[in-house]
Amino acid sequence: ADARFAFVSSFRWTRRKGWDVLLEAYWSEFTRTDAVVLRLRTYQAGWERTPGGPKGDATGLARRLRKAEAELPEVQWVGSLSDAEQSRAAIRDFYAAGDVFVLPTRGEGWG
Repeated sequence: ADARFAFVSSFRWTRRKGWDVLLEAYWSEFTRTDAVVLRLRTYQAGWERTPGGPKGDATGLARRLRKAEAELPEVQWVGSLSDAEQSRAAIRDFYAAGDVFVLPTRGEGWG
């Protein structure tokens, strides 16, 4: 079993959902030697695609923050919210494997 403290998050990869805020906070607080992992389940809508997708955006953010990738705590990219093969059990297991759910959104469109 993985003994690291696991942060989990699932969201559409847009500025409004605060992916940059999440990664910057995680990378500012922890280093590669800390027993933590951030597991992300995300997707980009077809009209919002960026070169390199979410991983490319994350790499660009690390460069802008002048963070050496070798020193950053691990980010695991776990499937996609749009993966049709994701069963209810797989989704449940994703959340159950986390110690805490994090989602620093800038705003929501519900209600």
